[in-house]
Amino acid sequence: VVAVLALLVTRALGTIAESRRLAQSGYTLEDVDNGLSRVMAERAEHRRELRDSAPVRRRRRRGMLIGAAMFIGSIALVRLTLSMRVQIGPTAYQLGIIGVVLIYVAFAMLGTSVVLLLKSPFRTPPGELFFRLIWLGPVGRGMLWLSARSVRQDVHYVHRPLARGNTSTIGVVSPAPAHAPALAPAPIVSAPVDPLAALEARVRELERQSHRV
Repeated sequence: VVAVLALLVTRALGTIAESRRLAQSGYTLEDVDNGLSRVMAERAEHRRELRDSAPVRRRRRRGMLIGAAMFIGSIALVRLTLSMRVQIGPTAYQLGIIGVVLIYVAFAMLGTSVVLLLKSPFRTPPGELFFRLIWLGPVGRGMLWLSARSVRQDVHYVHRPLARGNTSTIGVVSPAPAHAPALAPAPIVSAPVDPLAALEARVRELERQSHRV
């Protein structure tokens, strides 16, 4: 229990630190929340696409058949192993090396069959449900707010239009000092010449000169 709590606290502190870096880069709480919501929506859309795919449905049915066969086979192996025991006392039994191997194989088949039967690409995984419950709920919003509340407020956020006309905060520009030194003008750099275009122009010039001759 202590190890699990320590892991949860470590993950929470890491997430808070990452949220603080996003806030320092100019992203607001609404930007982060919208980004997380879009990621979850994209995953849900991907599951809908898989559900509409005939090859994926066929593979899922084949996986379920294999899982059911492995589940039945594991139960049969367990019963076979129990029948191979030799009683050496009132409550003591002895099992040979073949029985030990069979019981390990049975448990391995049982675990694999459970995974094949329960894990489906069409359903929302438990990890994503937990993510939605925590980070898209009041707990996650509160942690994001706590991580961003100590960020300096005397900064100017730069908003640039996206491809669809929306604006998004992409960076932070600190206010310039009162006596900022003048910056030297940037040197003018000529655009690089395309060698292929120059060669084509040279060939055309030679062709015109040959026609004149």
